[in-house]
This record gives sequence, C-alpha cells and structure tokens, in this order.
Amino acid sequence: MTDERKSPLCTKLPFECAINLEEIVKEDSENPNQAMKRQRGIRKGKFEKKRTVIKEGELLKHSKTALKKGTYRYFKLFRDALFYSRLKDETQDNLVNIIGASIAERGTKNTSHTFSVITESRTLILSAESRREMEDWMRKMRSCAEKRIDHTDLENTQTLSGLHNWCSTTHNKVAFCNKCKEVLSGANYRGVACEVCNIKSHQSCANAITQACKWTTIESMVRDGVKFTDKSLNQPHQWLEGNLPSNSKCIVCSKQCGSKKTLQDWSCIWCRQCCHDACLAKVKEHCKLGKNDKLILPAKATCEDRSDLNWKITDTSYNFHPFLAFVNSRSGDNQG
Repeated sequence: MTDERKSPLCTKLPFECAINLEEIVKEDSENPNQAMKRQRGIRKGKFEKKRTVIKEGELLKHSKTALKKGTYRYFKLFRDALFYSRLKDETQDNLVNIIGASIAERGTKNTSHTFSVITESRTLILSAESRREMEDWMRKMRSCAEKRIDHTDLENTQTLSGLHNWCSTTHNKVAFCNKCKEVLSGANYRGVACEVCNIKSHQSCANAITQACKWTTIESMVRDGVKFTDKSLNQPHQWLEGNLPSNSKCIVCSKQCGSKKTLQDWSCIWCRQCCHDACLAKVKEHCKLGKNDKLILPAKATCEDRSDLNWKITDTSYNFHPFLAFVNSRSGDNQG
C-alpha cells in the first residue's frame, strides 16, 4: 500500500487553493517546481491563518485492510476541504476535497460510531468517540459538501439542503445501483442507501447520483424540475427506479412489477405505488400520498424561509393532520 505521506502532489494542496482544486492539480502536474513551493508553504504553515476552521478534533482513521488497526488522526474541517495529520500541532498536509463528497454511516447497528467520507478518488473510514460526535461531524461535512450552503448556517441547513442521508447497508435479496444499474457488490449486496428516499448505490457511484432526495418543500420540487401551472393541483408523484418490494403490483395493469435480473419499473417515494416502464405514461399525475395521506405533510404545502431557516405551511387545502413519531433506533440492543 502506498504511504499517504508519499501520495501524489494533488493530495498536498494549500488551504487557499481548495477553492478550485481541479485547476490547481492541473497546474501542479504541468509545473513541478510550483507544486514544490506549494508544499513548502503548507509545511511552514503560511496558509493556516487564511481559513476558518468549521470543526476540528481527533477521529479514528481505519485502514483499508482489516489486518491493520486504525490510527488516531487530528482532523480539521474547512468549508471546501478536510485536512488531517498525526498530531494537533503538526501541519495539516493531507487533503481530502470535501466538495461533492458523500457522507455515509457504516450500517444500522453502528455501535462503533463509524462513518465513511466517499469522494471520487478515495474513501475515508472514520470513527468518533460517541454517536453525538459522529452525527455532528457528518452533519457539518454534508453541509460543506454542498457548496451553496454557508458554513455559518451548518447547524440548521441540513434539512433544506436536499442531500441524501447515506448509510452503508446490506441486502438479503438482489439489489441494484440506481446510478450504474449494476448489481451491488458481494454476497450480501453491500452498498449505500439513503435513509430518507431509499435510493441505492455502490460506494464508488454515490458521488455521481444526481436524482434529488425526497422533496421537503415546494422550492425543492422546483429545483427538481417540477412545474406548477395551477396552485390547486395536488402534489405529483416522485418516482424512483427499480429495487421494488416483493410481489409489487402495477397500478395500471395489475401485473407483477420488478425484476431480480435488472433495474426496472418504478415506485413513488410518497404513495409507494408501483408501475411498469411501459405503464408510467398512463399513471395519473397527481399523487394521493398513500393510505396515510392525512398524516403526511406534503412538500407542496410548505415553503422555505431562509431568514430563520424554518419551513412554513402555505397550503392548507390538503386537510392534513401530521403525525410526528420519535424513534430511538439505538436503544437497547440497537434493534429500535
């Protein structure tokens, strides 16, 4: 395995260069002398004072090989980059580009408080001392991964960001990646899945997922390309391809949907109704939100208020009575 401290030049960039990493990597590859100057600037700590640290602390960094034990490293999270070193006072000369990264919890029974930072070039597996600390790191990393969110609002903007909440998971039946449409890896079909919308992916494909997570407000629907011509219209379906439950029936032709051989057919994230690829055009546009429609607050009925980072109900024509349930999924034996 290649030593991280002898990694390519693109992994040792100064803090001020994280604004446009692709251009810096290209410059360094064409001009090695300039790259060496950048590295000397990092070692001398010339750039540390120019960046604002969003969060810092020790995390256990796991090795890719199971035979090696994890080692503690000191991490500093900036708005567009994650740096780490062996000790707090050492210069942070190991860089991970956090822009566009996917942050995933490692499984549902996560007693070791472990999570992954998945980028295009590498995957970091980290562990925190407590679940609260892990969730704090994950929330702030996810917010930094979305460039449009200001670091001053990291505590509250996660619900408005539209990011997927990835979690490492396994499946007891065939599951497919919603990006490359290939079968998930291993005998247990290991990959990552969003805890909100249940979209599935390989770890390597998670960064390339462009489909939006479950809508939260009318603004999130507009960002996803939904067009409204009449305010009285009900909320449309939000379709997710493949990975349907067993014995799913098409709402149009009443025949069985889904396949164990390929990613095909569709299910609505809101009402859970399914349909074939060929029947999709025949489905009514309006979503009735399923059996528990009176307990669901539809996205079309709410709007974002960026002034105080809250949601506001703008449409009361649905006659809904939302039901809010609090579940401690980590209590007892972690069975929920």
